[in-house]
Amino acid sequence: MNDLIEITIGTPPWLPSEDAEAVVEFDRYNFPTCGIVRQRGKFFVFDCVDGHVMEGNVWVYAHVSADEAEMLMSASGAELLDALDAVFRGRPVMGVLAIDGKVRSGTVVSEEDVATKGIGQALLDELRKGRDVASETASALEDLVSA
Repeated sequence: MNDLIEITIGTPPWLPSEDAEAVVEFDRYNFPTCGIVRQRGKFFVFDCVDGHVMEGNVWVYAHVSADEAEMLMSASGAELLDALDAVFRGRPVMGVLAIDGKVRSGTVVSEEDVATKGIGQALLDELRKGRDVASETASALEDLVSA
């Protein structure tokens, strides 16, 4: 069973695919930055973990059961923050880079990497891998164009 959210390039990260539906918003800064969406009948928690006021920002998504979604929706304050923190541990997550309010790329971050490195470092490592591949590809294209 695939418990990872599907993303669509070009969609807003708080609704990361054409079939994602907003369920609840926990926080916002000019746009929703933390909440729950439903996709294909499943619930996913999302959080903008960095870059709230920047051109680029990093988002993370984790599948939650209907019971977990209900528990999150009934929590508030420190209880909600602790529950959100727990949701992003112990399961694989989808990390997404958004630029100018649109999803640009995504990568799976394994449960093991989250457990051993923490969510921040695990996301950073995956973003760096993507940056390195993009840089190598751009260099190869530049060589091709200038040949």
